[in-house]
Amino acid sequence: MGATVDGLVLDSLVPLQDGATADLSRHSLVADAVGRKILAGCDRGRCGQHIGEPLEPLYRRVLARAGTEPALLANVPGKDLKRFFGTLLDFPSAANRIPDMIKELDAGQDTLLREVVADVRRKAASMGSYPLVIHGDRDAKTSYDGALRHIEALRRAGPVKLLTDWGGGHSVLWGGGQCNADEVMQFVLGEEAVARCVSITFSH
Repeated sequence: MGATVDGLVLDSLVPLQDGATADLSRHSLVADAVGRKILAGCDRGRCGQHIGEPLEPLYRRVLARAGTEPALLANVPGKDLKRFFGTLLDFPSAANRIPDMIKELDAGQDTLLREVVADVRRKAASMGSYPLVIHGDRDAKTSYDGALRHIEALRRAGPVKLLTDWGGGHSVLWGGGQCNADEVMQFVLGEEAVARCVSITFSH
């Protein structure tokens, strides 16, 4: 007797493949749009009154100054302000502080920025010491080779563990059987597997 499924919860959903404005190749544009919404939302409320001027031109001014005043980026991870703010979009409480960080940077200060960096690092640490990517080498929706290049870029900032399911397609945790699920569980719990699945290869 098979199990009965009462419903599914989808934590975010990728756009349809025929999406002309929001497909995965436009990820940076989507992130930019979300960031602009945060700035515009601040402009319309008490936050904007506190900032004292429209945020988009203020942000552009800070970015321009960062090009000639590297000290502004001294405590920005990767020395890339755009990428740093993009990362914060995954942490709503931190993202809400972006307007204040912009104002502070414009004043040549970064106290709040350092607080946010420390807070995000604590939250990231609570999710594990480093990320695990699980990917099928026959994934027809998200390129395996593209994932490898992305992982190499991420490894410049720290360790990333790759679990390759040879012969696996898209959503290997859904269709890859108990083998993949066990590997992920052992990664989360910090335990080594007693026996590896023959279809899986780990790399760091």
